[in-house]
Amino acid sequence: PDRIAATAADVDPDEMQSLPLTDAAGTSLVSAHGSMVSVRGIGMSDAADNPEYRLAAVKAIIAMCSQRSYANLADFEWYVATLADLVYVAGVDMSQLLSEHLLDVTVRVRQVRAFSIKMARRLLSDSKLVDRATSVGFNSSVLATAAYILGEYCTLQPSSSDDISLLLPMGLSKLSDEQQATFIQAALKVYTHWLKEVSGYWNNTEIWELVRSVTTTTQSALSSRFLAGVSEDRVSSATADLPLQVSSRLRLFVEVLKAVSVATANLGDSAPPVCSELHSLFTAYELNPVSAAAQGKVPVPEDLDLDTPLGDPIPDTTDRVMPPPSPLPAPRPLAASHANDPYYLPNVDDIPMVALQLDDQSARTRKHRKSKKKSRRKAKPHSLSPPPPVPVDIAGDEDMPDISK
Repeated sequence: PDRIAATAADVDPDEMQSLPLTDAAGTSLVSAHGSMVSVRGIGMSDAADNPEYRLAAVKAIIAMCSQRSYANLADFEWYVATLADLVYVAGVDMSQLLSEHLLDVTVRVRQVRAFSIKMARRLLSDSKLVDRATSVGFNSSVLATAAYILGEYCTLQPSSSDDISLLLPMGLSKLSDEQQATFIQAALKVYTHWLKEVSGYWNNTEIWELVRSVTTTTQSALSSRFLAGVSEDRVSSATADLPLQVSSRLRLFVEVLKAVSVATANLGDSAPPVCSELHSLFTAYELNPVSAAAQGKVPVPEDLDLDTPLGDPIPDTTDRVMPPPSPLPAPRPLAASHANDPYYLPNVDDIPMVALQLDDQSARTRKHRKSKKKSRRKAKPHSLSPPPPVPVDIAGDEDMPDISK
């Protein structure tokens, strides 16, 4: 394996680009250290100015590194950094593909989650990347994934109020509904985690002023992005037209900010309990990959009764007597304006019925045409059945959710 990897390292990148990507991908996958060599061999140099080549190259890189549950990877931080760098490949939008694998490796490999937060901050801090995503949708999915990672695993890195601003960019309302909900939820998690950390230094007046300032700034950001600057008493009506996944999270965030603002109105000797307890709403369980058959292994609670209705029973209307139909209105007299109109019929029954007589020649011609159509249909070749689907190898051995707590 070392000799094969060394041979791949000596290959000229320009020559590697002239080879099929499947051959380049299979050069050094025999060892866990060979993936980095193969990725360097494929390369993204200026010579590869073809968008189709770039797309194929990215797919080859991801296929090499992610197959067999990342069996070919020895440095997961390098892989996460590579996925973040591939976002900047010019001319190709691979946001959906990169976001799926960035989230998958972050969820599955616990040791790389802290580093994934750094990469998420780097992506969200790039103003050009964010502006392009919010204006034309380019790489918007990978930014939503970066926001999710930053919010879900914010406890693994020192918190900062700057992360809240990163998760509430100016053009947030231009993203899709799911992406807006992801950003709002992540910002809420980061805000409550930051609030919990700074509440430990509450004896300092500057911390109290910082909490008041950040809370007010966050309220203004939400108001300008979604609420068009409406007052607090009109938040419900302002969010009524928003999608459900956006309005529910937005209302929750607004209420949390309002509660913190009321609790911190006056400086006290210690932090209000709400500051240190809010983040526990999001840390009850750890997110882990779950197999498709995991639901069948979860025990059903003993006191669960699915037969008892939640509310009042729906009344039975099958035996209800329907009212008799109303009688038809009497025919109206012929209007004077239509009295001399030969084409006006006051009643459908007045339409004359005429029997059409077809001669034998017309019948024979019609019969000949039908037989001709049947012969053409029989001469059509049968359509080939689609080929059988290729079996897909799905990675298993996912973690089971911990339900003992």
